[in-house]
Amino acid sequence: MDADGQRLKLWARRRPFRLILCENGVMAAVQVQHYLGWARDFREGMMRLREEEVFVFDNRLIPYRYSPALLAVHCAMSYANAICVGLGSTDVSYKDHRLAAEDMETRLKNYRGKLGDLAKQGPDQARRILGHKNEIAYATSELRPEFVSEIVQRAIRFSLWAENIGRKLNIAGW
Repeated sequence: MDADGQRLKLWARRRPFRLILCENGVMAAVQVQHYLGWARDFREGMMRLREEEVFVFDNRLIPYRYSPALLAVHCAMSYANAICVGLGSTDVSYKDHRLAAEDMETRLKNYRGKLGDLAKQGPDQARRILGHKNEIAYATSELRPEFVSEIVQRAIRFSLWAENIGRKLNIAGW
């Protein structure tokens, strides 16, 4: 091995944590892009279904009439995961979806000076959406169209908030 190779080997032995941090940072950015892609796809699907009035007129689609609301829940969950991963979370698999909002709120507390009230608004919005997941996904009774519309509107506002936060905090991969 030549002298340059020896120096590089010695340098790498003394500073291995830097290489790991760099690798973790790149992986976090990739994960952020992954969750962000899902969130944007869910939002787009939700918006398309919301615009379509076929649910009202086509009886074959009645079983899917809550799809915009379910897409809204998954949109909010994916945005919350993207923010949490971008702010250092290593595990975003939650048994209760509302825990994603709590994790996001905990991570955003460090940025209250930079974000002000925005740091609290997003997690509150996410809780209001994610808290209805089981009600929407496993509807045992009829959901009111107004309720579905309200969940979709909340998800739209939350997605705008999340996009803003991702840019303001310069989250890697946003």
